Amino acid sequence: MIYNIYSKRKGFEILCPLGSYPLFLRKNKDDKEELIKFLSEEGTRHKTSSLYVHIPFCDSLCNFCCFYRGLLKETQAIRYLDALKKEIVRYSDTNYVKSSSFASIYIGGGTPTSLRTEQLTDLLALLKERFNIRSDAEITVETTTHNAERDKLEALYENGVNRLSFGVQTFKDSIRNILTLTDTRSEAISVIRAAREIGFENIDIDLMYNLPGQSMDDWKMDLRQAAELELESISPNPLFVARGTAFAKQIAAGEIPPISGNRVEIDMYLLAISELENAGYRQQNLVHFVLPEKEHLYARMRFGSQDCLALGTSGGGFLGAYLYGNVRGINRYIEKIESTNAEFPVNICAKLTAEELMHKYVIWGLHSTEVGKNAFRELFGVELVDAFPEQIKSLERRGLIESDKSMIVLTTAGKVWCTNVAEEFCPERYVTIFEKMFGD
Repeated sequence: MIYNIYSKRKGFEILCPLGSYPLFLRKNKDDKEELIKFLSEEGTRHKTSSLYVHIPFCDSLCNFCCFYRGLLKETQAIRYLDALKKEIVRYSDTNYVKSSSFASIYIGGGTPTSLRTEQLTDLLALLKERFNIRSDAEITVETTTHNAERDKLEALYENGVNRLSFGVQTFKDSIRNILTLTDTRSEAISVIRAAREIGFENIDIDLMYNLPGQSMDDWKMDLRQAAELELESISPNPLFVARGTAFAKQIAAGEIPPISGNRVEIDMYLLAISELENAGYRQQNLVHFVLPEKEHLYARMRFGSQDCLALGTSGGGFLGAYLYGNVRGINRYIEKIESTNAEFPVNICAKLTAEELMHKYVIWGLHSTEVGKNAFRELFGVELVDAFPEQIKSLERRGLIESDKSMIVLTTAGKVWCTNVAEEFCPERYVTIFEKMFGD
């Protein structure tokens, strides 16, 4: 049965940090110093890189959100953007970044569109001035439908943004109220249609499932409404109730209904796959479904082997063989940037060994539902099946992956249990860390 392949199902939210496992134990200052030296001396390992910029502000705080963000305060936002601009300049002055070109940019948060229009356009102008951004680059800005005013969207479009990602979550107003979303279904749809009228040809929306009070019919209606809007990308994600969030406290106090168990969540995920494929979408990765002629380039690059330069507080990046995470906290980030040493805001850093790079490549590749054997051989000089013979044989035997000459691919069961599958490629001594971080 697809419901009980493992004794406990691990959530998709663990998958990204799982591939970054060396960061959580190795806090070697030498690795950070080596990274800075590497940036000053080295050229790029890949032809193209991706760029992530974190904007940690929202004009209202959703009760379910566990990403690092804070309520927008204009004075603090001005200081943060000044610090961010300094970080951009520092990285752009390094030899490594000077020799890099960027094919995808993702401005996430938080809610970047909580900033004023001129703040966003100034940031975009500096990115273009300081980095080698390809003329055909995918440039995404995350937004919500309640603060994506038409003039702001027009300014983003005119300044090169060609992909929007709206955090819609659900079209059912009663559940939107539970999630403390501040606009209605009809208002959200109007904003999405306005973005299309402006000229955006690549629009994504996030939808969530296994929400309090959400039935299977509610979820089906959300999926069909999204498909009717003819969006280029639809991203269904299961609700993750993070410890310490307002949402978790409300559930514990009985103020809002509890979420359903694993079986319902699995059924909802399977329904999403079925509904979206029937509507003409293909599954690019675990949580992104795109029209056949489209793709989410940033996601493909981020979960492949390409570099990602991450800027801003709490940003996590990968440069050369170095995984790193920036300091968490708006004021800490500003202090780090404004220090007399003119530091990079890196808090933790790990230079990965060849073995760790192989683990990361497979774990993150599974997020895209397949791992290429030829690419693995070219990168590491060894066959994938020779690097992980026991894992691959065991997963094939249990019907979680299929393998041919060119790649291993997750089956439907493998997609459902993907984080558990990925854990089998993570050294066992690290798995308990993630249990403590993300467990019940």
